[in-house]
Amino acid sequence: MDLSTLLPLDEITVAINDPKGKPTDITFTMAGPAHPATLTVDRVLADAALKSRDTGDKSITDIMADSESELVGRTLGWSNVQWQGAEFPFSTDNARTLYANPALAWLRNQVTKSLRDVNLFFPA
Repeated sequence: MDLSTLLPLDEITVAINDPKGKPTDITFTMAGPAHPATLTVDRVLADAALKSRDTGDKSITDIMADSESELVGRTLGWSNVQWQGAEFPFSTDNARTLYANPALAWLRNQVTKSLRDVNLFFPA
């Protein structure tokens, strides 16, 4: 079998539903598992994990921050996002703002779930 035919997509588009599951017009573009953005954030988080293993002081807050950093690092863009009635353009700072907002945990959960669904990166 030719393994080169089994490579993951470089990126996926995630359609966002509202907290009740109703579709919205919002989409997020997320980096695939072999995308350079993913590889970069993986290296940064792995380095931090090795350093904290030496000191043994990784808290739940640190773990949550790592998760947030992964989402920020793997978010390549979005469309149709507004905040307080105004366009909310993509930037890493704006991504961190959304992912860090406890009231938007439903958004964070949807994006995280999509990144963990290997089938999305290997379409039929």
